[in-house]
Amino acid sequence: MILPRTPLPLRIEAYTPAQKAAVVRVFQDLTSSFPYVAEMTAALFEERVSNKAYFDPQSLLIGYRGDRALGLFHGTFGPPREKDQALDGTRGNIRLLLFPPEDVVLGNALLEQGLTYLQAQGAREILGWSSFAGYPFYKGIYMGTEPVLATNLPHVIVRLVQKGFQLQQHSIFLSRMLDAEVPFSLVNQSLDLRDEALVFRSAWQKESWYGLQPQQIHALIDGEQVGQLLWALLPDLRSKRGHLVGSIASLSVNPHFQRRGIGKTLVAAALNRMYAAGAREATVATTQDNTAALHTYYAWGFVEKELLLGYGYQVPKTAPASQKEV
Repeated sequence: MILPRTPLPLRIEAYTPAQKAAVVRVFQDLTSSFPYVAEMTAALFEERVSNKAYFDPQSLLIGYRGDRALGLFHGTFGPPREKDQALDGTRGNIRLLLFPPEDVVLGNALLEQGLTYLQAQGAREILGWSSFAGYPFYKGIYMGTEPVLATNLPHVIVRLVQKGFQLQQHSIFLSRMLDAEVPFSLVNQSLDLRDEALVFRSAWQKESWYGLQPQQIHALIDGEQVGQLLWALLPDLRSKRGHLVGSIASLSVNPHFQRRGIGKTLVAAALNRMYAAGAREATVATTQDNTAALHTYYAWGFVEKELLLGYGYQVPKTAPASQKEV
């Protein structure tokens, strides 16, 4: 009989610059087989994570067994409210939870300590890798422009559910190859397409896109905007995919102008702009109940690659002193 090996002592530490190499290695070790997660480097970690103004080293936790780092938890808070520069401390936002599938104890410990920190800072709601509090980190690195928890991390999903997180978001990640420009014609001769770089509404939004160059395509009829699409190239996926990748970040059409092919035209225009810029693959993520968007993407040859799940957790309210047991 083979007896189980006694695990090495577990400890969790908050990030310091001396641990940068360990963080990069753990990220690489635990995502190397994921085709739509970029290869992390020290330079990329600095640019997209640790150098950002909203990065809090106390909320990036590293889990160790003995002297070897094996897991990561990265939390933050919701975007600033209107005209406010500080993050919304009432909304915790888990952006990363990685640990070996066989080390459930380590995963639980990382999650528990991370939640404790977020709650101590005032979080009353905590989002688990969902889209509802934005993407201040890992955009363009993890699953395109919408880094939501992929189902290829079932052991992470189980830890969240067992802790009391509820499923709030069910999205589909799709892709298509770009072998040539796609043929299309304007659905309405008065439809005008105009391009511009995304104008950032806040410092937080600008930081969330740092390292990328998001572009907008506006659809107008008689000068009135009837739809728009946001897209960006994802150069950091090149080493994994073997080619440059583009991503559709959002697509919207005025309800009064839907079912007229405007969304399909915008997607075609974006694909051709990606192809002209050198991209040979396009990705997009959308919620599974967004039937209109899915039909548009299917029409242009997108196929499902992964399911993405977002979770939420309401911090239990402390009972009034008169109700507490004595």
